[in-house]
Amino acid sequence: MVYLGVLGGALAGIGVAATGAWRNGVSWLAIALIAAAAARLVLPDPDAGMLRVRSKLLDVVILVGTGIALLSLVATIPNQPG
Repeated sequence: MVYLGVLGGALAGIGVAATGAWRNGVSWLAIALIAAAAARLVLPDPDAGMLRVRSKLLDVVILVGTGIALLSLVATIPNQPG
């Protein structure tokens, strides 16, 4: 069930980014990935469902790393004129 919440947040972020507010959309996507990492960290393996792909540590590191990378891109890319 947690997977569906993460999926919904990620899809909402992609939808917001596609409509033009890319910073907000990418931020939503990054937060969804970090939430997925938190869920993967606290849920036991049988309850993790589709969040369980590799070992728990590797899943959490990849999800948090990707989320932080996206947030840092949002923070560092300058506004484009126009």
